[in-house]
Order: sequence, then structure tokens, then C-alpha cells
Amino acid sequence: MKLLKFTALRVLATLLLFLFFTLNKSEALQSNASIFVWLLVSFLLVNALVALARKYLLRKAVIMDLHGVFAGEADYYTTRHVHEKPGMRDLVQRLQMRGYKVALLSNNNWEGHQLWERKFGLSTLFDDTMVSGEAGFKKPGEEVYRIMLSRLGVSARNAVFVDDREDNVLAAKKVGMHGIVFKSVDQLARDLNALGYSN
Repeated sequence: MKLLKFTALRVLATLLLFLFFTLNKSEALQSNASIFVWLLVSFLLVNALVALARKYLLRKAVIMDLHGVFAGEADYYTTRHVHEKPGMRDLVQRLQMRGYKVALLSNNNWEGHQLWERKFGLSTLFDDTMVSGEAGFKKPGEEVYRIMLSRLGVSARNAVFVDDREDNVLAAKKVGMHGIVFKSVDQLARDLNALGYSN
């Protein structure tokens, strides 16, 4: 239904722009070819504006913790006996298909993160991954959230942070982000939907 409404609005905007271009320009309506050209120009302009709005104004992001959210708790340096939470990869991909940026923010050092990268292929799944060892700041310090938001090009009000630790979620909220304390993949999907992040 949302897609249908959005498409209808785009068609309406195209027609209004077409009328604006051709208003009081009877010579522009002398042939079918010129009508087609003006309609095409209107359509392209509307789509360009929509693309710009999505890129710079409507961009939203879901930022999540690695340990305890994407994968189970484990020794940072071995990744032995650790697995992805069932359904989490599917949820990430569904969010991306909906146009959301999905990123990882982890309190880990760079060497430990490389082990996780090799095991899970994080950089191929997520739009961005950042570890505290790379940023020079760690959760729940507010600066690390601001750095992640800047890298994703989203405002705090257009981002939600997910962590299994409440203190990290509260810190993200202080920056202006939405926050979800993770309990399960199903609970996360429901809470994201409640915030307007359809998945």
C-alpha cells in the first residue's frame, strides 16, 4: 500500500511539473513529440529529486553491536564456538532491501575484529563496520556514536542503535538516536517495525 501511494504521488508530481513547464506555452504543445519530451523531462526531474531526497534527507540507519546482537558472546580473539544469531543475517538483508543503511559498531580492537571478519564476512554484509580500536573511542562514550553517524551520513534522529547492554543504548539515546535493547531477533524485528523501520 505504501509503495502504491508513493508511486501515485510520483506520477502526480510529474504531471504537475509537466503542467508548470507547459503553462502558457501553447507552442510547446504543437506536436506529440514535444508533449512526450516535456513529460520525459518532468519525469526525470521528479525522479532525480526523489533520489536526492532519499540519499540526503530520508536516509535512515540501523546500527548494531556485534557481540551479543549479531553473534553470540564469545572470546574476542578466537571466535571459536560462536555463531550468528539465527535469522539475523536475513533481517539485515531485509532492512537493506528496504533502503536502510545497516552498520556494526563494536568495542573490539582491530586484530580481534579481523578474526570476526574472516569468520562472518562482515564487510560484505554490512554497509559499514567500525570498532573502537579503529575509532579511538568506545561505547558508551558519546563520540563513537557521532563518528558512526557521520560515516553513514545520517542524522541521529534517523538512526536506531541496537545493543544487548542497556548502558550503551542509553548513551546512544543521549546523542539523539532511537535505541533498542536486544533480547532476540524476533523482538528486534518487532521493535524496529514499531519505530517505523519496516522489515
